[in-house]
Amino acid sequence: MIPTVFDTSDLVTKQRTSYDVLASLVSEVGELAEEIAIQQGHSGKTPGADGVFGESVDVMICALDMIHVNFPEITEEDVISMVEQKCAKWLMMRDKWDNQ
Repeated sequence: MIPTVFDTSDLVTKQRTSYDVLASLVSEVGELAEEIAIQQGHSGKTPGADGVFGESVDVMICALDMIHVNFPEITEEDVISMVEQKCAKWLMMRDKWDNQ
């Protein structure tokens, strides 16, 4: 999955800046928020075709694009390693919250 996103990022215009990618990411997070609001009954709108799942994937793609635009040398293995570190930290925080 990660190489697919990185390869696609390379095919998109090279003139994109971090700010351009950030604008896309923020837009996708807004669309995700809207879908969650719809799903949770906080909006009278009808769900979009992508729903929460599709919009979540769009956010992931934009986040990976941000990594690739800023750090083109980063590999899939680097991303996986960082994800593992972040998940371990997340679990440590969960244990801390559970013990309060």
